[in-house]
Amino acid sequence: MMHSLEIKLVSYFIFKLFQKFKVEALVQALLLPTIDMDPPQLSVTVLGAGQEVGRSCCVLKYRGKIVVCDAGVHPAHHGIASLPFLDELDWSTVDAILITQ
Repeated sequence: MMHSLEIKLVSYFIFKLFQKFKVEALVQALLLPTIDMDPPQLSVTVLGAGQEVGRSCCVLKYRGKIVVCDAGVHPAHHGIASLPFLDELDWSTVDAILITQ
């Protein structure tokens, strides 16, 4: 199985080879639409409980969607100190909130 970088390099080589022989239109029509140069990326941002119990909260970003998972409290702290770092997130951009437990 070829890795993403290998596929990109092979695709680029084929594109340059065809371009050299003046068939750029054929390459663009047949090859380029099938090549995904930027595969979707999953971003995970931990806003709390990265290495501790309690205060769990993480933000998942995938294909333009933002999902917040959990927003727990830390059992050893009180008040604002017990919450995840919620001010790090622009809540107007959140598409969904997922409670796991």
